[in-house]
Amino acid sequence: MNAEDLSKGRAEYILSPSNRTLSHVRKLRKKHVRDEEGLLVLEGANLLEEAIRRHIPLTDVLIAEDAKADRLGALLEESVPKSRIKLLPRDLFEQVAEAVNGSGFLAIAEKPRLSKEQLREYLSPGDNVLVLDRVQDPGNIGTMVRTAVAAGYRAVLTMKGTADCYSSKVLRATAGMIFAIPVLPLEGPEELASFTKELGKQLTVTDPAGGIPYFSCDLTRDIALVIGNEGKGVDPAVMTAAEKRVTIPMCEGIESLNAAVAAALLMYEAHRIPAEL
Repeated sequence: MNAEDLSKGRAEYILSPSNRTLSHVRKLRKKHVRDEEGLLVLEGANLLEEAIRRHIPLTDVLIAEDAKADRLGALLEESVPKSRIKLLPRDLFEQVAEAVNGSGFLAIAEKPRLSKEQLREYLSPGDNVLVLDRVQDPGNIGTMVRTAVAAGYRAVLTMKGTADCYSSKVLRATAGMIFAIPVLPLEGPEELASFTKELGKQLTVTDPAGGIPYFSCDLTRDIALVIGNEGKGVDPAVMTAAEKRVTIPMCEGIESLNAAVAAALLMYEAHRIPAEL
């Protein structure tokens, strides 16, 4: 199935660069607009496919006329109203797309919304959560979100100062897994400490100087694992509030690991057999 088969006889065909939908996509590249409107931009067949499978509402779908729909075509036919699909020439599509010579699919989607109350109801005793403390690199955030899902972590809490989890770079880096795990933004250390205590999760930080080796500490359940800023580490106030401090032993001459690598090591401790500790 190609794009023309998918949209034949029913899709709006866009020819003008000033088209309202294209202008809207450009505006949504800015975080404050995404936040104000509760919308985001998805780019690429894999990301759109995952969004549809996770029941994320799509308000508009843009398809380059030479795109190959394959599996995504059937999903779009089943899930997206005909009036929301728009076809356009490849050169015009690439004026609003960030990836060059990509798959030819782009959509405006509703941003997932989550309240503290909803997260309280969603989480169960024993569930672990990941906390991102002013993490800035989109690749690191994307990798950590994917790993959190794979390791069975149940939610992501983001501290003020963390890069936008719904920017195009982070969305691509998560490979769609951002839609498989709830994300809740928090303000400062006090709110984090209070909320994790309320959830019954042990605030856990990495401490190169005075922590317990991570493999000697029980990180299997009820952990709120904090990964700090790539350059500054964990906020001192969060360090003070932490109930567990762990360290990752490293050979002489190595000061630290990449944040996403460290997070993966610690999150996968959730699968350690308790009797081994």
